[in-house]
Amino acid sequence: MSKNVKVIFDRKNQVSKTGTGKIDIRIYLKDGERKFETVGHATLEDSEAAMQSKNIVAKVKHYEQIINAMKLLNEEMTIENFNKHIYTAQAPSKPEEDFYLKVTTFVSHLLTGALNALKTKASPRIPSRIIK
Repeated sequence: MSKNVKVIFDRKNQVSKTGTGKIDIRIYLKDGERKFETVGHATLEDSEAAMQSKNIVAKVKHYEQIINAMKLLNEEMTIENFNKHIYTAQAPSKPEEDFYLKVTTFVSHLLTGALNALKTKASPRIPSRIIK
């Protein structure tokens, strides 16, 4: 997990009062620019398992890919830009936004492939479905 995206349990200290706490994802973009997204609730005993659930881990990876793509494209690291990528991914409405999403996804896949190749010392592969 990168330093930009982190899963946090009970950041508002509600477990002692209510018995359950929120599971939040903190997205840190730059100094003073951070966003919290609540992704679940859990008791103190269940918090570790809940924080490692497939849905939460998938969201964290997705957010990390968006941040890496934003850095690669030299975009300003603001909440507004980050939200634009998230909401565009959910419902692209214009052809140019769809193209931009494809480019961002392509760059994200390239980065992921390159990082994995560096870890395994293999040559990076571009997924064939992206080349078309």
